[in-house]
Formats: sequence, C-alpha cells, structure tokens
Amino acid sequence: MTIRKREYKNRQNIQIWDYDFWFNNVRYRKAGFGSKAEAEIAESKAKQLVYSGKTILRPSTFQDLVEPFWAHRECRVAPKTFENDRRRMPILVEHFGKKPIPHVTAGDVEHFVDCRRRDKKKATTINLDINLLSSIFKFAVAQGYAYENPVRNVKRLKTEQVEQIIPSVEQFRSLVEGARKAEAGLELSTWITFRGYTGTRPTESFFSEWRDIDFERNQITIRSKESYRLKNGKSRVLPLHPDLKATLLNWKQAWDERFAGMKKPHDWIFFNHRFPHRQCRSFRKTYIHAQKFAGLTEHMTSHCLRHFFISKCVEAGVNYLTIAQWVGHSSIKMIQEVYAHLSPEFKNSEMQKLQLGIGNGNAPRAADSIANEPAPQKKVDSEGA
Repeated sequence: MTIRKREYKNRQNIQIWDYDFWFNNVRYRKAGFGSKAEAEIAESKAKQLVYSGKTILRPSTFQDLVEPFWAHRECRVAPKTFENDRRRMPILVEHFGKKPIPHVTAGDVEHFVDCRRRDKKKATTINLDINLLSSIFKFAVAQGYAYENPVRNVKRLKTEQVEQIIPSVEQFRSLVEGARKAEAGLELSTWITFRGYTGTRPTESFFSEWRDIDFERNQITIRSKESYRLKNGKSRVLPLHPDLKATLLNWKQAWDERFAGMKKPHDWIFFNHRFPHRQCRSFRKTYIHAQKFAGLTEHMTSHCLRHFFISKCVEAGVNYLTIAQWVGHSSIKMIQEVYAHLSPEFKNSEMQKLQLGIGNGNAPRAADSIANEPAPQKKVDSEGA
C-alpha cells in the first residue's frame, strides 16, 4: 500500500498523509497531504510522470532547496520577517550548501552552533539562525525532500533576560517636551505621543494613515496595508484618547499646511521631514536627540513606549484581554508573565498590600513599647546608703 497515514498531525491538528512507491529501484515519496484523497491524486500525477520516463525534480543539496523554500515562505510570513530571513540565509548556505539534504544530522547543526559561538555571535542571533534552519527542514520533510528534521533535538542557547525599562509619567512628558526641541519637533513629539497612547509597534505607527483615524467616533484602526502585513494578520480598533486626539488634530493642521496647494502625495500620518513625499520609516537619530534634550540618563529605545502603554493599562486595572486586543497580542500570557511586573511603582504598590500584623494596629510599635516600659531604677550602693 503506497498511501500511508502518518503518526503525527500538523499545527492545525489535521491528520497527515503521504505516498511512497518505488520504480526502477528509485523511491518516490512525498508527505504533507491533508487527506487520503489528496495524497492519492498527488501520487497518481507522480506516477504518470515517472512511468512516462520523466523525473520528479528534487533538490539534492541544501543550496538547491533555498529557492523552493523562499517561494513557500514569502506568502506565509510578514514582509519584515521574510527580509530578515533573507539576510540570515547566506551563513546557512555557507555551512550546509553543498551537503545532501538527507545527510544533514543534528551533529552538523551542533557544529554550526559552535562555529557561530567561536565567531562571538550573541545567543539570540544564533537561536534565530537555528529557528530559520528548522523552518527549512520542516519544509523539506513536508515536501518529501528529507525524512526528518535534524534541528528538532538541538537545544536553543540560553539568553540573558534583560529587564525592560518602563518610562515613568514624568519621563514620558519630558521626552515629549524634549522632542519638540529636536529636528522635526512637532512631528516627532506627535509620534512619541501616538506610540505612548496606543502601544503600537514602530512599523505599525509608520504605516498608519489619516483614514485609519475616525475623529468623530474617537477610534483608531490598526490594519495591514498592501506593502505591510500586521504581525498576527488581524486588524484591531483602539479608542482615541482625548489627549492624543488633541495632539493629532494639531499635527493634522500642520500636515495640511505642508501640502497646501498641491496634490497630496500620500496619506501617511508621519512623513520624511526631508523628503515629504516619502513615508517616514525611522526617527532613530532624532529620538536620541530628544532623550538628550529631555535630560534622560537611561537609554530607552522607542519600544519602551509600547511597554509604557501596556504597563499603565495594567496599573489602571484594564482587563488583560482588552489590553491584548489593543496591542495585537494573540493571548494574555505575555501580559501576565511580563508586563504586569515591569513597573517598579506597580511592584511597590503590590508590596503595600502585604500585611504581616506588624505596625498595622495589631502589634505595638517599637516606640510605644519603649514608652510603656517602666523607667529603669537607679542602682543604690548599700555601702553609700
């Protein structure tokens, strides 16, 4: 029987089927079909090619698998993720390029990790390389180019968990004021305020358009665009805070004045202040200047603005599920494990809830105990009495 039901299921919990047959001492096998009928149709087509004298092209080396993998991956991940993977691929091709795909073992992957560590690469970077390599071999197994994923049993390196910096309300206000003194001050201060009141990711803010803001209904829609897809692919709606609304209306007036008398080249809320017809992609340098003008000694990346929004929502008692929907998290797990404990002020307020019966009226204070003690009597010498 050439059609087989595999022992495992895919991520969608669908049973996997494959076909497996021999012809002229050559084995033809392919897995990843979602039903028996689908596997039978694919097997029939494969047999027609083989019996007619044609061959099924299969990548023989790791390098041969790269292009089919890109075609498969491009429509399944966000553009930014795809771009980052393209940058990581050359180092993988350098190590595994000429090696036959079925011959790559877990030992080869461990050797690759050792080489990257000798090059003094960070554990986070190496783990990302391993994740991409694992995705490639999962694709190879699903397409029948490999029988197993050699990365499956390779442990990821331990990474140091750096405590995130959460700006205080005073620091946030100082940052907004400092931004007004930097280049493109009004736009930069508006962007910081936008991030602090919405918790959007940097790229999400740069791809926001005026049509996404409904000033009448007081809501903001974060949605995918033609050239950008949201991380989880789901659009979301946030309420428009009155403070943010006033800031955006002020910036909208300046935005309209900048393009007055001409056809508007775009609808992006934030544009490149040097080339206004282009979309803004970064405030990196001006953001650093804003921190200096604000007198902030701690270096806080712009991603801290997202932490600021989420932590303040938690402290205000906003429901975790609501926060997750606002910021685009697929679950509340991240908020429960990380964001609820980021703010030092939140930790201190939680500690104040601890009552151990000391100093709360159930036990005498130390000063009261001393005051109630009888005064020590003067010792009298019997000889001098």
